Amino acid sequence: MWIVDKNDIKGGGKTYDLSVNPKFGNVSDFEKLSDHEKVALISFNNEVRVYPYFFTNHFEIINDVFNNNNIAVSYCPLTKSGICFNREIDGNIYQILASGFLYKDNMVPADKDLKFYWSQMLMTYIGKENAGKSISNYNLIETNWKTVKEYFYDAKVYYHVKRTAGETDPQLSTT
Repeated sequence: MWIVDKNDIKGGGKTYDLSVNPKFGNVSDFEKLSDHEKVALISFNNEVRVYPYFFTNHFEIINDVFNNNNIAVSYCPLTKSGICFNREIDGNIYQILASGFLYKDNMVPADKDLKFYWSQMLMTYIGKENAGKSISNYNLIETNWKTVKEYFYDAKVYYHVKRTAGETDPQLSTT
């Protein structure tokens, strides 16, 4: 099943929640994010989207369609590394999630049906279908929230709020 040393694979058994149809707000909606909060920036045709890692941590992978590009923004909190993958593979569009496996302590994404696994670190399929093939990716810039506020104030900002009845999110000022 794996094309890498099985001793380097840990975890499994539990997948993370699937993130589809992400929500976005305006930069001004997020007054309570720390200036030092790490974020990913992605841009297509002069439109910028921001994915604060504070919000991506719940899923570790955010499935999005951005300017007709099917992307998956991933962030591994263990290695503090982010990548933007192309979810369109051989003409099929997949929904991607964090598989619960780690390869050398780095996240192993998978499609939601667990037909294939890839290494975020190697940017290669490492298990099941397509094993050994490379992954197509898009450029992603990591910076901090202060930079977004100062230079990308028109950007759309991804957010995830998991609330119970009556609870508000401390990071959002308007939602």
